[in-house]
Amino acid sequence: MFLRGISSNIKKQIHSKVREVVLKTLAPKEVKYDYVSIREAFGYIGDGLPVIDVDLRPGRDTRRKKALVDGI
Repeated sequence: MFLRGISSNIKKQIHSKVREVVLKTLAPKEVKYDYVSIREAFGYIGDGLPVIDVDLRPGRDTRRKKALVDGI
């Protein structure tokens, strides 16, 4: 079975919006110390489901973290 996944255009849109939210909710000067990845999950839920992982360094303000999650 061939898994098609998410189109390149949709991936670019997701990346752009996630980056926008990260810069808006976390101070831009601090973003370089964080890691955001966007990948696709294949399985029972749905092929090509976008999965966004955000690895934040310790010490982030809880309100900023909540704003990031709500924005995504």
